[in-house]
Amino acid sequence: MKKISSYLPQHVINKRELLIKITHDLHGIMSNEIKKSISVISFKDHILTISCDDSSIATLVRFEKHHYMTHINAKKYVRLDDIRFCVS
Repeated sequence: MKKISSYLPQHVINKRELLIKITHDLHGIMSNEIKKSISVISFKDHILTISCDDSSIATLVRFEKHHYMTHINAKKYVRLDDIRFCVS
């Protein structure tokens, strides 16, 4: 029996790895309160989408958006033009 990973296209695996890398980099500069309350859910067309547990966390992260974008763009493995937030 084949593993399910053998059926996944390579671009899906690469996208997952990219999201994990971005999440790890963001968690490195975020406070513990924020780390527990957000998750990176999508990266498409140079726009990162982050899900927040509640609107107060989304507001805190939104005010730091430029700082996070600068940090990710400095790594040079991805170009980030904007960060969007949704409340789950």
